[in-house]
Formats: sequence, structure tokens, C-alpha cells
Amino acid sequence: MADAVLAFGRCMRNHGVEGFVDPVIDANGRMEMQVPPDDPDLPAAQAACSSLLPNEEFRPPDQSEMAELQQHALDFARCMRKHGIDFPDPVLDGNGMVRIDPGHNDINAPDFKAADQACNHLLQTGGSPVGAP
Repeated sequence: MADAVLAFGRCMRNHGVEGFVDPVIDANGRMEMQVPPDDPDLPAAQAACSSLLPNEEFRPPDQSEMAELQQHALDFARCMRKHGIDFPDPVLDGNGMVRIDPGHNDINAPDFKAADQACNHLLQTGGSPVGAP
């Protein structure tokens, strides 16, 4: 799977998505990726490259999955504030992506790291990756 993931990343960049970072496989064997949502070449690149991922159906999350992701992100932001961090609510952009921005916070500060460690579990979907079958 690791070779397929790297091939997928190369393919996405070869199809014009210059900001695409190679996906990684997490400890649970799930693929994690950061997709540049504003790239106009993204839909065509996804269509051209998704076949390189034999065990994943690469599709955008449906409305129900997006609502779940947005709720997890809101819960995370609330938790960060509960732990003393001035953390903005996430934004659902027009491309179906939930954006979590740490705002003006120093993500390397000890209090931010402690809050992130306490709250990060809220971002986990608990099942298969979003967009996977």
C-alpha cells in the first residue's frame, strides 16, 4: 500500500495539483492526506489517479460524513477553548473541506500542545477513514 500511496501522490502532482503532499498511512492502516481544496486541477487529478489506490475508493465525503466531520471539528475547537486556548471554530469551505485553523496561537507553545493532546481524540472518526467504503 505504501508504494501505491506514493504513486498516487506523484500522479496528483503530475496532473497539476502542485501543493499535493504525499499521503501517509497511520498506525491503524488508514490513509491520511491533506488536499489543497482550492486547486482547480483537483477533480480531474482525482479522477485520473484514484485507480492507483487499490484498497481505497477515493471519493469526497457525502453530506452525512461532512456533518460528522464538522461536528468533530467543532467539538475539538470547544475543547481547546475549555483548555484555555483562544481557538476559532472550524470552517466548512465550498469544496466540502473542514478547515481547522489554529488562529494566532503558537502551536509549539506548551499550553497549546497540552490542550491539543487532551482534545485531539475528538477529531478521530472512530471507523474507516472518511470517504472510504
